[in-house]
Amino acid sequence: MPNYCAVDVTVYGEAEAVEKAIALLVHLDENEEPAIDFNRLIPYPAKFAEQDESASRFFGPGLALTSDPVELARRDAAMAEHVARYGSELDGYNSGGYEWCRKNWGVKWAPDGVQAVRYAPGKTIVSFRTPWTTPDPVLDAFASSAFQVEGVGLIMVEYFESGMAFAGGWSYLPATGADRVAAWHTNDYKGSRGG
Repeated sequence: MPNYCAVDVTVYGEAEAVEKAIALLVHLDENEEPAIDFNRLIPYPAKFAEQDESASRFFGPGLALTSDPVELARRDAAMAEHVARYGSELDGYNSGGYEWCRKNWGVKWAPDGVQAVRYAPGKTIVSFRTPWTTPDPVLDAFASSAFQVEGVGLIMVEYFESGMAFAGGWSYLPATGADRVAAWHTNDYKGSRGG
């Protein structure tokens, strides 16, 4: 289990523009809860997603332990088909997807604990947790996309990881796009967020 890095993304600007920008990052999941899907900004390659989907038919969460011979035969057939196609029992994540996520998202999997709070018209903070560190490439892609919405004025990122005692942040401005300004970092964080 990793240490988690708490991340806050604050978007300032005209109220309607802020709402549109936040919608590029946050959506409601099947339970109507706020969620962030990195695929919306930097898509996970289809070759890994297809291999993940194939492997989920015989291995993974949601498959109950069973001794039912019909179900076992179905899973064995799904595994044999998967191995014939992909050359092993591994899913896509464990066949290069992990490395792709680390390189292209900056973290090994999607965030959790997503909250979006509108503090005032024109100011919304999105908070979430990611394993070990910030998803820098995703945040850069979000800033680039958000500044395509006229009226977005400033995007601030702050991160906190109490387990490893670091924190920091940076800002994006419309004039600089995805280039960071006013960055700060400390290795002496004593707060309780992240970890």
